[in-house]
Amino acid sequence: MDRIVVAFAHEEAQRRILRLLDAGGYTVAGCFFSGADVIRTVHKLEGAAVVCGFRLRDMTAAELAENLAPDTAVLVIALEILLISNQALL
Repeated sequence: MDRIVVAFAHEEAQRRILRLLDAGGYTVAGCFFSGADVIRTVHKLEGAAVVCGFRLRDMTAAELAENLAPDTAVLVIALEILLISNQALL
């Protein structure tokens, strides 16, 4: 995958994910704090894989996924407790 977009609400989380992806030999096409920026970028790239946190600055990961093309892969990285306590959002 040559088009990966990273999105986390917090800068430190972004840095950690970027380091992991870089160590794996992956190149990141963009790094954002908001879902709106991710949607705009994925559209411009005509598709991308998205690695994101459970909550961005303007929407949840579930809301982000709903606004992306159906063939867009979205990997959500979150603490298990967040996923359990917010089941209705998934």
